[in-house]
Amino acid sequence: MATVPSAVHDALTASELAVLQSGLPPGFNVSTVAADGGLSPTFETLLGTGGDDVIFVGVGDTVKGSAGYDVVIVKESFRLPTGVEAVVADTRDDVTLTGNSANNTLISGAGDDNVNGGDGNDIISTASGNDSVLGGSGNDSVNGGSGDDRLDGGFGNDTLLGANGSDTLLGRDGDDYLSGGAGTDTLYGHAGEDSLYGGDDADKLYGGDDADKLFGGNDDDYVSGGAGDDYARGDAGADRVYGDTGSDTLYGGAGDDKLFGGDDDDSLFGDAGADQLDGGAGADTLFGGFQDFAIDLLKGGAGADTFSMHGADGVVDVIRDFNPSEDVIDVHQTGANGIGDLTISKVAGGVLVTGPDGTAFKIVGVSLSEVDSNWFHF
Repeated sequence: MATVPSAVHDALTASELAVLQSGLPPGFNVSTVAADGGLSPTFETLLGTGGDDVIFVGVGDTVKGSAGYDVVIVKESFRLPTGVEAVVADTRDDVTLTGNSANNTLISGAGDDNVNGGDGNDIISTASGNDSVLGGSGNDSVNGGSGDDRLDGGFGNDTLLGANGSDTLLGRDGDDYLSGGAGTDTLYGHAGEDSLYGGDDADKLYGGDDADKLFGGNDDDYVSGGAGDDYARGDAGADRVYGDTGSDTLYGGAGDDKLFGGDDDDSLFGDAGADQLDGGAGADTLFGGFQDFAIDLLKGGAGADTFSMHGADGVVDVIRDFNPSEDVIDVHQTGANGIGDLTISKVAGGVLVTGPDGTAFKIVGVSLSEVDSNWFHF
């Protein structure tokens, strides 16, 4: 290990050291990275020793890497030359850090920074400031830190963590993991089987192509699965959840949610709260009830839909568009074994059906004389 100082610098924070250590090879002693005192900047070429080096770079210095794992500490914008694997910007100024084709570790400081990992499986961490990060090719891990950041994973299976602030996360190609953290974030999975987590505050999640998993988190979120067979949850808050194309599974979570299945054969679960479920096109299954003491409104849309009703909570859920020629109402969880076990009565605008367990729901737009046992699945 050799340390070649050429500029004044401050000691790295514990979080910076932890990120740097995560990208180092086994046996590399990150504790050697520490303040060296007050030397004035010089203009020189700094050469690695052939082993594992930590090089402190001043204004105007040129660095040439060597065999081993080399780390540079800089106070200005820097592009990693071949043979240098890691860079730490030890400054509060705005900098641009650019990686090379190797597996790099790039750590920026407290300014509004631009970081490009380049090729390779990179580890990128930014601190406070409104940062812009491009992972590039490879399976990258990006932590945006605080501030309103834009994190773009590029190609590969990437992990993007927004932390605090109103962040924009873009997975691009590959099977990506995106987490917005606190703040009003916007997450785009794009191509690949992605996992998106909004976190706290009102977020927007777009799955894109392929079979994605989306979790809105706390607050009033907008969740859109996009193409593919998606699994989407609004979680807490009054959420809007869209399956779009594909056979999707949608959960509202806690709060008064709106769920839209879109095309194909979807499954919609309102969960707790006064929810509105719209299956859209396709043979959809809509689940009402759940003993949440709130009225759910269910609309199957086009296609042969199934309304699964259960949950004796003292309120009446509403089936808004039952089509006797193709839809069916599943009441087997109410304890009913036949139509004789159901109590059916006329009410304004339709009929009221009550199961043996007390589950009650209204079918809009039908008369008592029309009711047939073939409408129900026992």
